[in-house]
Amino acid sequence: MSQAEVIPAVYSVSAAARLLALSPQTVLRRLHDGTLPAVRIGRRFKVHRERLNRLINGEMSIRAAPITADRGTDSATSPVA
Repeated sequence: MSQAEVIPAVYSVSAAARLLALSPQTVLRRLHDGTLPAVRIGRRFKVHRERLNRLINGEMSIRAAPITADRGTDSATSPVA
């Protein structure tokens, strides 16, 4: 009796990174900034299979969130022009 291949409904960060050919750190950054939708279970993120399929098929993209004045800069330490 052969067993059918089991396809998970959700993927871990490391599995999603392998499928997307990205580093796990890049996937985590995209999860934290909201550009890659996922669910959080306890302290772990899980990415839905359907979202990964859409990314892989080019139906959806993940782009870095733009850096805004309140994100990524500290006005107290920024040089004044």
